[in-house]
Amino acid sequence: MNKFFMCAVAVLLLASPVAHAGPSVTSEYKMIDNANGTDANEYKLEYNDTLSIVNFGGEITAKQTEHQGGVGSKMALKVGPALPEVLGFKPAVYVEAGRSLASGDDYNFYGAGAKVSHVIYGPISGNVGYRYRKAVNADDLVENRVNAGLSAKIADELSIGSNFYYTRGTSESEAVGVSLIRNF
Repeated sequence: MNKFFMCAVAVLLLASPVAHAGPSVTSEYKMIDNANGTDANEYKLEYNDTLSIVNFGGEITAKQTEHQGGVGSKMALKVGPALPEVLGFKPAVYVEAGRSLASGDDYNFYGAGAKVSHVIYGPISGNVGYRYRKAVNADDLVENRVNAGLSAKIADELSIGSNFYYTRGTSESEAVGVSLIRNF
């Protein structure tokens, strides 16, 4: 029964009129300046894919405040509709659910976000986005984050980028991230 189901799904996906855009993997390093005077480093690995009419993905982050031993991690799964490109603008919206894993500070969270990107000139693209996150049963996390950045295509399937992040809520920070994006 499971083999039949998997074969049926594969045939439907192959016959779908909407093209499969293919996955992308992003690795990013963020240098964070916290409002409380401490700095931190964050590493993120993100996977995104589009299948028919659905975008989906996930991310794993690890963050460490400078000169402090504890590492906090977050994992999140995302899903949203595959939206069409309009006048060169590529929009994306999503909802997410995740878990924070930190020594003595574990909690579940949910969120939502929107972003849009546009080719500025040749291999250079710009992007802006907004994300909201909130802890489910705790006051550990309430986050409003706005970001803007640029990326440059350095090969057919490879881009480098930089983003500025402005975060307010339970933690307040500004961050600069540098990233490497691989499209498959």
